[in-house]
Amino acid sequence: MEVKALEIIWRQGGSSSVDVVARQMDLTNEYARMLCLSLARADYIDMAGKRCALTGKGQLEVAKKKVSESTRAQHTGVLELEPPQMKGRVFEY
Repeated sequence: MEVKALEIIWRQGGSSSVDVVARQMDLTNEYARMLCLSLARADYIDMAGKRCALTGKGQLEVAKKKVSESTRAQHTGVLELEPPQMKGRVFEY
């Protein structure tokens, strides 16, 4: 869940509001705020009021996940489809 919050902030240009994180994760604002405070305590983001911005550590965490996903897709040659109607179906390319 924490990595998803970091990815949302990343997609917002590295800075976002707690409200945007809450909305995109389908969480209450209070729960999203607690999640962001936890990330701030671990030095993944800086918080100022309701604004949060990725730190170097947070940027590195998101970048590692993106590289990992990209590498996995390149090496497996398998495309997994996510939509519910396609759940469990795998197509090779």
